[in-house]
Amino acid sequence: VTVSVLYWRTHPFLCLLGPMELLLLSQFNVDTPLPTVFELVAQDRLGDSLHGAFKFALTSLAQSVPRLAPAVHWFDEGYLVFDGLLQHLFLSHVGATMAEHAFGLRRSGLVPTAPRNRAADAALASATSDGPSSAGGVGAGAEAPNALAGLTLVPLTRAQRVATLLLTVLLSYARRRLFDYTRMLNSTKPDDVDERRRIEAQYGAWAAAVNGVIAAVYPWVHAAMEFSNLAFMLGYLADRTPHFSWQLWATRATIRRATRNDMAAVAGSPAAQRAVRVAQLALMGIAVAFRVLDWWNTNDGRDASNTVVQDTLPAPKPPKPPAPADGVEAPSDGTCGACRRSVANPCVNAASGYVFCYPCLHQAIQATAACPVTRAPSTLAHIRRLYESSA
Repeated sequence: VTVSVLYWRTHPFLCLLGPMELLLLSQFNVDTPLPTVFELVAQDRLGDSLHGAFKFALTSLAQSVPRLAPAVHWFDEGYLVFDGLLQHLFLSHVGATMAEHAFGLRRSGLVPTAPRNRAADAALASATSDGPSSAGGVGAGAEAPNALAGLTLVPLTRAQRVATLLLTVLLSYARRRLFDYTRMLNSTKPDDVDERRRIEAQYGAWAAAVNGVIAAVYPWVHAAMEFSNLAFMLGYLADRTPHFSWQLWATRATIRRATRNDMAAVAGSPAAQRAVRVAQLALMGIAVAFRVLDWWNTNDGRDASNTVVQDTLPAPKPPKPPAPADGVEAPSDGTCGACRRSVANPCVNAASGYVFCYPCLHQAIQATAACPVTRAPSTLAHIRRLYESSA
């Protein structure tokens, strides 16, 4: 439930379509253990959503507790360590990343299927309909047509787990840091300009050259990675490949739906249970942080004395400006600054802000081309009629 709530706050469209896919498409897509695209996109976005949620919570808290400001600066590095440890626990003991486990998915390696006779295939298919599985695999002969034709799902090897951990954690960290750094290089905001000048002054001319290379190359690298992911997604939709992304292709792995044996393996493993509890605590912590921040930003969470003072003590009127040497004293409220009588047919001089009778201001500007009170240069175009409500 917590995962659904957090995901709904950042990806409402996919959160609505994901359950619909699970309820509808899975009913007639039972011939393959591969999940739908909506399931894969949802779990892929969950990691970025959690990163953004944690960062928002810490940034909002640092505004009230200035001592936490340094933690905001090093947040990405701290989250890198936390995410690396969490994903290591899940990959080692569950056979999936934390986001994949939250959506009932598992990772499996892919190896070519050895030739077998049809009788053996039929016997193996009937014997492994829910395939014998460890925490990271589905049975040795769990084959499916189309994308998995000629391939067998096997548990992840140690090398595949290490490669998955690096691509999941370090690549996400590098992508976020390069995106922020490139945005700073291309920004015209004063703070970003000062930061660029500080870097170039500290590291010399070679820093400016490196910044130029990053600003020129990174957009193309980012576009190439996104295009490759799109190509793999289209191939996955067409059942041409079991790899949803180039990261899965690089590790020779795929993502499949969890089976009852997978769930039983997690329930019977103390290490897997510890990993799941850590993830649950992290998700509950961010959910509680959102509620606390929501309460803190409302009147109920503020100091009651400050609220009373703001509600009962109106702001004092600003003092009247001194009259210029060649002008007159500022008029009182409701008094024309030219004729010194009650304002009739009111208008305002946009050059000074004072209210006059319309005939008085029109004549004064025609005669002197200046405001009667402040002597500010004025034209007839500065006259604005005021219309008072009858209520």
